[in-house]
Amino acid sequence: ESEAAPGGNYEPVVQAAVACCAKAEKLLARLVEQPADAETLVALAGHYLEKGNNQQAARIALQAVEADPASSAGWITLGAARDALRDRKGAREAYRRCADLGNGRYALECKKLLR
Repeated sequence: ESEAAPGGNYEPVVQAAVACCAKAEKLLARLVEQPADAETLVALAGHYLEKGNNQQAARIALQAVEADPASSAGWITLGAARDALRDRKGAREAYRRCADLGNGRYALECKKLLR
């Protein structure tokens, strides 16, 4: 729960909430059109991860890597969500899959995380 700025100004809190919802709504609308779009699923999982909804982030990131097993972004997001959930074994497995299967800019990062 956020507090108002001194003087009761809730406008910054309201603006942040609107921006958050607008981003999620846009991503969800894209998924209605293409339900198995790994890139959109990763973006939505990342959004939930940023907001601290780690369980939802992990669930959606798993859907992303099921849709595209070579998505290094999907695997690293799944690993981060599992890490946030204190599932170290699951996180390590996601990073390993990222390093082994992943294409894209995060595959090298996953290899570093495994050291």
